[in-house]
Amino acid sequence: MFGVPQEERDVFYKINEIVAGIDYLHHLDPPVTHNDIKGANVLVTDALTCCLADFGLSLILESQRLGNKSPTLAGSICWMAPELMTAGELESSDPNGGQAVKREIDRKAGDIFALGCTIYEIYTGKPPHYHLNHIANVVCAVVIERKRPEVPPPEREWTETEIDMWWVVGQCWQHEPTTRPNIRLVKSYLEGLSANRGKKPHSGSPSPSMNEDISQEIVSAAEMAKAQRFLGEKVRRIIKDDKDVLEKRYGGARLEAA
Repeated sequence: MFGVPQEERDVFYKINEIVAGIDYLHHLDPPVTHNDIKGANVLVTDALTCCLADFGLSLILESQRLGNKSPTLAGSICWMAPELMTAGELESSDPNGGQAVKREIDRKAGDIFALGCTIYEIYTGKPPHYHLNHIANVVCAVVIERKRPEVPPPEREWTETEIDMWWVVGQCWQHEPTTRPNIRLVKSYLEGLSANRGKKPHSGSPSPSMNEDISQEIVSAAEMAKAQRFLGEKVRRIIKDDKDVLEKRYGGARLEAA
């Protein structure tokens, strides 16, 4: 395609193939969620086609209606949506202290959040929050501080299409699962960008306000107090658990920087 850098063309194809795979899963009958979307679980065929792999954590959503019995921290923490990091917490149905009930978890929205992290990984070659070397730090950043990975300055100029793509990533990273787009919307939007690739190169990082809007949302005092209570308990569990239990539960107590 004339006017489109080879690097952008290749990366954009990869992203669209991953999105197509998620769209296929989410629209099966009954729908299926992957629950561990990340670069390491994307395989490339001899024909250079990207395919989703490692479905050990995938769930048929119909079975979830029987109860939330899946691991509270299944998958990979750096790619995990904030609501999944706190999935094991109970919420009271009565503000005055009634019977505690399990929260409903929208795991499709969790896949969308992980997709945004995977796109970041594809472009940077590094996992999200790679500079944070402990699980507790990642949980604190994502759940309490509502931080998201910083969009890096490009080695070359960003194209207009890439600017728009990073906006999509920002939507995938919305803190509340109900405000994230579904996979069909993401797929439709990215397909719509295909015809405009290669136009108007930009320098610098995409839309600084995007990062500010996503990572610097105002957190109410009640939300902050609740998140702090959760994190304090989670950190105490991490400190108390021995190394073998940590590795079994989280895949290693420390996260190595790329």
